[in-house]
Amino acid sequence: MVRDANSIKNYNVAGAMKLATTKAVGYPTAISSVLDRLSPLGSVLIFGGLAKDIPYPGSTTVTVVNNAVMGLVRTLSVELAPIRVNAIHPGMVEDSPHWRDNKGLFAQMRPSIRSGRFPQMADIVDGCRFLMENRAANGVNLTLDGGQQGG
Repeated sequence: MVRDANSIKNYNVAGAMKLATTKAVGYPTAISSVLDRLSPLGSVLIFGGLAKDIPYPGSTTVTVVNNAVMGLVRTLSVELAPIRVNAIHPGMVEDSPHWRDNKGLFAQMRPSIRSGRFPQMADIVDGCRFLMENRAANGVNLTLDGGQQGG
C-alpha cells in the first residue's frame, strides 16, 4: 500500500505523484485491463480512506486522492453499468499491520469514536463482502470508521 505524509509547506512532488498514480490512474488502468473478462453481473471494489473526510497534517495528497476515488466510483458505476462499482473507505483499523502498534494514538482518539470501538480487519472484510455481493450496492462509497467522521 502506498502511503504519503506530505504537507504543503514541504511538498514532495515525487511522493505525491506516486500516490496519485497508484489510485487515480492505477485503479482505472487495472479495471480497463480486465474489462473484457468482467461479467455483466460482476462487481468492482476499490479502496479510499477516511482522509477524504477528516484531513490531518500531512494528508494533503491522500485527502485529494481519496476524494478522487469517490469520483471514480460515481463515474465508473455509470460507465461500466451493469457492472457494479463501489469503494470502501476505512478509518483507523485497530488490528491492521499499519495501525496496530499505535496504541497511544488509539487511546487518544477513542473518545471521538461513537461506537466506542475502532474498526477491526474483520469489519472491513465484512464491508467488502457486502459491497461485492449485494446487487443493490452500486456507486456506493462506504465509510467504516466506528462513527468517527460524525457526518
